[in-house]
Amino acid sequence: MPDDQSRLQAVTPGGGPEETPMETAGRLREKYGIELTDKIRTPLPREANDALWDDRDESR
Repeated sequence: MPDDQSRLQAVTPGGGPEETPMETAGRLREKYGIELTDKIRTPLPREANDALWDDRDESR
């Protein structure tokens, strides 16, 4: 079984050193052409989050 370091390199693009979560997010945004705008940075209203959790509770 591979050790932790070789597993990290196997899933890191190019097999290089591990990238930070911020670097991963930036790489994926660039790859898929996603631009961070003020609208995207604005969190959803609390009611939207509550509605999602309410739906989850009802499905149990």
